[in-house]
Amino acid sequence: MVKISERLSQLFKSSAEARIAHDFLERKLRSAPSWETEDPVAALGALALAERDPERLGAWCGEWLSDEQIQVLRRALRMAAQHQRVYKRTVMLSPRAHLLVKTLSELEGLNMSDAIERHLERVLGERHGMMLRTMIDEGSGQVDHDILPAAAGGE
Repeated sequence: MVKISERLSQLFKSSAEARIAHDFLERKLRSAPSWETEDPVAALGALALAERDPERLGAWCGEWLSDEQIQVLRRALRMAAQHQRVYKRTVMLSPRAHLLVKTLSELEGLNMSDAIERHLERVLGERHGMMLRTMIDEGSGQVDHDILPAAAGGE
């Protein structure tokens, strides 16, 4: 029988996935009461020592997390992977721009990407006569976007 710590040492498929998991775990331990352990300071210290190494982080999970918390982590990793497939762009924002987008998204109950899309698409249409065209390749499911003059959208 394989020990749980040995099985969890292979929980992360890549260093990138371990990095995502490490950051997720650190946020949860610092902010979510349901993620408290008997000794949160020791857990955070041990997490820092595990760094973002997939094997050490897996061993840390085996020692510090309950089965339920491991399942939550696995779901978060699946969601992060799906998110990476759908949202492939990174944008650097000034602190002021970040605050504006964050506030708008919270007020409208949207994520930040959806708030940006909704408002910029409206501005392009109203002020510049442009529209966003979304195309989906039926074979691969690949999504592509173009910006066109609004009159070209009906062709």
